[in-house]
Amino acid sequence: MNISKIFTKKGIIFLILFSALALIGMNINFSKLVGAESQFFTLFQFFGPVAGSFLGPIVGALSVLIAQLSNFFIVFRYIIIKIFIYAKKPFYIISIRRK
Repeated sequence: MNISKIFTKKGIIFLILFSALALIGMNINFSKLVGAESQFFTLFQFFGPVAGSFLGPIVGALSVLIAQLSNFFIVFRYIIIKIFIYAKKPFYIISIRRK
């Protein structure tokens, strides 16, 4: 298998495009648009297999992996910031009371 056939200039552009769209689609609840309120089906879950059919199995899976990792690091960074803020709060209150 020749890697230069898989990762062409057009393939890399589609990889970046599908990864960005999949990252955006993870935050859109698709089931509310259909009318099913009690279910959770994101636009990413609908859109992810389409990337595999357009880009091929390797590049499609890579675009989904990039989107999943990007979403993980965005959410992980938000969680770490929240933990830091909540951990800092008691020390701030103690320092105010000591004055």
